[in-house]
Amino acid sequence: FRSILKDCRNQILSMALIHEDLYRSKDFDNIDFAEYIRTLTLRLLSTFRTGGGIKLDLALQTILLDIDRAIPCGLIVNELCVTVLKYAFPPSFSGRPQTLRIELSEEAGMICLAAADNGVGMDEETRSRVFEPFFTTKGQGKGTGLGLAMVYGIVTQSGGHIDVESNPGIGTVFRVYVPRSQESGAREVRTPAGVTLPGGSETILVVDDEPMVRESLGRMLSRLGYAVLLAGGGGEALRIAGSRHEAIA
Repeated sequence: FRSILKDCRNQILSMALIHEDLYRSKDFDNIDFAEYIRTLTLRLLSTFRTGGGIKLDLALQTILLDIDRAIPCGLIVNELCVTVLKYAFPPSFSGRPQTLRIELSEEAGMICLAAADNGVGMDEETRSRVFEPFFTTKGQGKGTGLGLAMVYGIVTQSGGHIDVESNPGIGTVFRVYVPRSQESGAREVRTPAGVTLPGGSETILVVDDEPMVRESLGRMLSRLGYAVLLAGGGGEALRIAGSRHEAIA
């Protein structure tokens, strides 16, 4: 159960980070999605501390997307990369350089995304179940299988489709195709630039043992006007709460 909560929290954080990144754009109708993929993949490699062990190979066509399409595509790329970084190259993997290749192109009105690795690959039984919620090849408490299920849901709800090819010992390729534009009339109304989101002036103590989670939540709350205190664990939180209890209360 804890692993499910942790995965849910991580995916909510990923959504928040992607929204935060893309809403910094000055032009919501012309976001350079290739440049965004470059930024996202470098951040993920740093987050997973690959230490340069995984070679990143980017083949990206310059494509300008509006924010309604950029957000789901960003979530898709994020989850596919996370899947590769978490599962394609276990500690026992050896024998050849580790490579993650990301492709972006446009064909006949479809955005084409691909994530390919030369890792351990999957057998046919595993490949046929990778998009099932809660399916995982990890032991109990070590994974939930929610990431690829979310990708499948985003792709199908966007009117697209996803394919996966994999062979044990060779690697895996995910290919995603989504329409460049949403169906006429299906597009949601965006929040106009300059609209103030609800916020406050209270002091909030954010407690999380993962620096990326802690700092990202802190930044978002600060932008909404809150005074933010950060703690990396229960002991530090108690010390801060003891010294700043009047402000927090």
